[in-house]
Amino acid sequence: MWLTFWGVFLVSSGLFLILKYSFKWNVSTGKVLIGLFLISWGLSVLFGQVGFSSFPDNGSNYLFRNSGQPNGLACR
Repeated sequence: MWLTFWGVFLVSSGLFLILKYSFKWNVSTGKVLIGLFLISWGLSVLFGQVGFSSFPDNGSNYLFRNSGQPNGLACR
């Protein structure tokens, strides 16, 4: 999801810069790019994963995973 965020941000920034210089718009580039950054980050949080993990779950990550053992101590 992190790559989707950067893809949306870079494409929208590029389109803005092309439109700005082709139509000679007099708008602040920094403010618009910060706004695009916040909007695309917000959309990626809303529609994607909230947290970002550098460790993909490939089946070998057993932290917080049920290993088949019963919960608690068994009394016999």
